[in-house]
Amino acid sequence: MDCLDCGNCSKGETVYYCPARNDFVLVAGVTKIKERKPSGDRTVDDWSERRRRARRERGGSMRGIS
Repeated sequence: MDCLDCGNCSKGETVYYCPARNDFVLVAGVTKIKERKPSGDRTVDDWSERRRRARRERGGSMRGIS
């Protein structure tokens, strides 16, 4: 297995393709795990209140409107 000097291994990424090995390589110790965070700080109550306020401003429910 001779190196083909493609430069993929010198980019410093956590995963790269090695054409000499014909495989993807995972670099140990560099892997970063991204944690999921909730989008925004809104709760279900905020959405319910927003929906109620919008309904009051437009004058009632949307039933019967075609």
